[in-house]
Amino acid sequence: MKLNLKTIFFPAVAIILCLSIFISCKKQESVDYVIEDIKIFDGNEIKEHATVYIKEGKIFKIVDATEKINCKYKLKINGKNKMIIPGMINAHVHIHSRENLKESANAGITTVLELLQLNEDSIPIFKSLHADSSSSYADYYTSGIGADMPDAVIKFYINSLNPFAPKNIKEVERFLVDRIKNKADFIKIFQDSRLPQKFPDTLFDAIINETHKQKLLAVVHAETLRDIRYAVNHGADIIGHGYIDSMATEEDLKNWKSKSIYIIPTLLIHSIVKQKVNPKNYLLTEAQIIEEIGRLHKAGIPLLAGTDSPADGLNYSSDLYKELGLFVKAGLTPLEALKTATSNPAKAYKIKDKGTIKEGMFADFSIINSDASIDINKLYQIEAVWNRGKKIK
Repeated sequence: MKLNLKTIFFPAVAIILCLSIFISCKKQESVDYVIEDIKIFDGNEIKEHATVYIKEGKIFKIVDATEKINCKYKLKINGKNKMIIPGMINAHVHIHSRENLKESANAGITTVLELLQLNEDSIPIFKSLHADSSSSYADYYTSGIGADMPDAVIKFYINSLNPFAPKNIKEVERFLVDRIKNKADFIKIFQDSRLPQKFPDTLFDAIINETHKQKLLAVVHAETLRDIRYAVNHGADIIGHGYIDSMATEEDLKNWKSKSIYIIPTLLIHSIVKQKVNPKNYLLTEAQIIEEIGRLHKAGIPLLAGTDSPADGLNYSSDLYKELGLFVKAGLTPLEALKTATSNPAKAYKIKDKGTIKEGMFADFSIINSDASIDINKLYQIEAVWNRGKKIK
């Protein structure tokens, strides 16, 4: 029997084509946004010419710009010659109103980490704002009221006593329980040996130990080299300022690196305050303070960008860009500086859904009308901000 190849071949091709069309239609996705051919800084590295798909407030897919996904979309954005970066994190602020959180979000800072909140009644209010996916406020994490001796840092800076601070070891557990009850995310501890009072070693250790027992991070306010040494050697996880009085030794750097310490230098606030205070408190020049940040970075000690806003009039928006500019002046590349406001603080504070851009995470990011990985000042050219998938700017 002679086979007719035409009668077999052409129907087979038709069946395959029909099947492929069926499969293609079956796999078609409906997404909210498509951003085509854009450069991505994902919090760790650069991806050139990528396309990002956003669905239901989250990043659905990230593919090479040459790869096409069969999908429907509500909006397509041309990302050519533009850059996308994760929502930034300001690692040291003090929030007084919901407008502070809105100002941050509009600047591409979609998360703030607060290192003192005296009015803990406001914590659930500030936390609830970002929980509403239709809102345009930065996500809010806080230490609540810090642990401080009565005649020490809080009294010195804001002339207010801290009635909630533990005064003895018996009060430490209650202090931690109250902070957790009031929705604190980590614990702030003040250490400043220049002031009339500081914690005795046994009490400081008790606070650190109970903090870790409760599986929280201990963030220590320290502004001198001796106080940072003290805090590190007694178990601190994060240092809330940089040192301004003398240069660290190589042994210091090795020790801090070995203990996996994170430091928030607050360079900008130091440069402002230095002009107002007793020069004896600032034995290092501004150039030396910046140089020390370069040494920390070269030693492999991760840095976090924080402004201490609104101290000395610093804002909740572009002053973080200035902080990153000072990091670049200290010797970091613009890409390394961006990490201090994205992936570094997310790692330091163990916030798993922040600081990076990857599939499955909330669509918190900014589009810049230039390349901030080459010039950090291009952050001033942020043209759009997404917060949990919603375009807020």
